[in-house]
Amino acid sequence: MRTVSRLKGPFYILVSCLFFSITGTLQQIAPSDATPVVITEVRMAIGALTLWIWCRINGESKTPWFIVPKKTLAMMVGCICFYQLCFFNAVREVGVAVGTVVSISSAPVWAAIVTWIVFRIRPGRYWFVATACAISGIIFINLSDLQIDNYFALALPVIGAAGLATEIVFAKKMLQSVPPIYAMFLELIGVAALLLPATAFFPTRWIFTVDGLWVSVLLGVLTAGFSFAFFIKGLALTTPTIVSTLSLAEPLGATCLGIFFLHEPMSPATLAGIALLIASIVILMFEKAPEVIENQPRTVLERASSKDRP
Repeated sequence: MRTVSRLKGPFYILVSCLFFSITGTLQQIAPSDATPVVITEVRMAIGALTLWIWCRINGESKTPWFIVPKKTLAMMVGCICFYQLCFFNAVREVGVAVGTVVSISSAPVWAAIVTWIVFRIRPGRYWFVATACAISGIIFINLSDLQIDNYFALALPVIGAAGLATEIVFAKKMLQSVPPIYAMFLELIGVAALLLPATAFFPTRWIFTVDGLWVSVLLGVLTAGFSFAFFIKGLALTTPTIVSTLSLAEPLGATCLGIFFLHEPMSPATLAGIALLIASIVILMFEKAPEVIENQPRTVLERASSKDRP
């Protein structure tokens, strides 16, 4: 039973990685006048709508606003907005492979630093081994695509990864007060509201073309709505440092989709990379199981509702 409990959180994270893995590709096939700002806005807005429907179905939309930690939410919104803009600009500057590899590879290191600063929790010994295996794995998988012409452009994904790691840590803190899916809905709607005025300075007509419409829907529903929902459920069951390492499986998802559905060739380096990523996931199973806080928001809600009783 303990093994099953340890696998539940990583399973949710890996499912979210499967959806996240198609984000860069969808940007590449979007109409040529699609900009990172507008793509982020569309993705967050449609993703927020998806999560709102999810919250209405499971009852999390009834969460009272006064129990939401506003400063933590503001940090989450700012960090994820910063990461999205850095990531999409990095993809444009250095390509999908390099942008994704550098950004996601940097995230576990940033997450360990931020987690220690915020929670004073140091990574376990298995985390270091698993992270080394995972980073080596994604480098092997993308070995043939890692052609870098502008090394200064690598600062974008590295800095963006700091925003992603900080968002993961504060999202974990948010779950101490707010149910998971509702917390993610608040974050996405916050990012969408923050970026909305900026879209006035960029072309938006592409959204209403046939290609633009279906790319927007896929970005919003799959890579934001579903992916963030599974991600936050997994985060509730494990630590930010482990989550950031498991997120390195995103390139693994993209690689497996290419091999099994697009019949892309699998080189020895790719096979080695897949093996290393799988090994990192297995190694993380030996980490000490973190405190499960998935049901804690319900206790908070009950405490809040009891204040209204005579």
